[in-house]
Amino acid sequence: MPPPVDALGTATTLVGQGGGPPPISGAQAQPGQMFMVNPAVSVPYSSNYSSGQASGPVLSTSYLPAQGRAASYTSGGPSVPQAAPWKTQVSGGDVQAKMAQAGSNILKIEPYTAKTFIVRGGASDPTNGTKPFKEALKNLGENTWTLFISRPKHGQGAGWCYRYTDLDKVVEYVSKVNTGQIAKPAPTIETQRVSWEVAKPQKEQVVLMKYGDNFSQVAKYRVSDLIRNGWMVIGATLYNAADPNDVKTIVIINGHWQVFGLMVPHQMEFQLLTGPGL
Repeated sequence: MPPPVDALGTATTLVGQGGGPPPISGAQAQPGQMFMVNPAVSVPYSSNYSSGQASGPVLSTSYLPAQGRAASYTSGGPSVPQAAPWKTQVSGGDVQAKMAQAGSNILKIEPYTAKTFIVRGGASDPTNGTKPFKEALKNLGENTWTLFISRPKHGQGAGWCYRYTDLDKVVEYVSKVNTGQIAKPAPTIETQRVSWEVAKPQKEQVVLMKYGDNFSQVAKYRVSDLIRNGWMVIGATLYNAADPNDVKTIVIINGHWQVFGLMVPHQMEFQLLTGPGL
């Protein structure tokens, strides 16, 4: 580990167990003496304390960064990294000029970072202007690199972010939107996929229908036919062997098998196919 270095790059003093004058250049130090590291002299490192060898680390110019930094600050040199400026030129012309060509009444294009730009809602709807064009904007980026930023820096509106390599393609699309060549898509109703895990009926399987107070009454049925949607069973026909006229259809409602059209609260219990018959 290098010795402590002050603001001017000068190594501090390493002190042993006792006092005494420091040896010249610190090449040999006796136990109990003070050892001064000279920043201009390279001192070998030794871990052999018992032999009286100096234990100072090797000091080289790589351990003297503070002096250079101090000179940089005092001389006005670039000491703090500066943020890269926004890109001003792309293939074929000026960035701002190309963005202005696209217009800004429905959608608008603005610089975002040194390597990216953003598409936001235009003057007609700054907040939600991009929403109707979501699918198209999402697929405009090269190699599908497109990022929706809901909380952009500088507190500006949300939008779709692209690399400058996509500028020509995006300018063309936004220009067509703003000039009416691409119509605003009609609003659509959002959909969702809902799934449940329920028993899968099998033919001749015994099903108990429980109803009444505390579901204490029980009627026994068997599965006669299955209603399928692909590999899924979405319904079944039940018959009562004791009463040929007692036929019911069951379907999945809110994640439970229920008798279709039966308004009385009830529960359906499926037994193993090898269970007792009726």
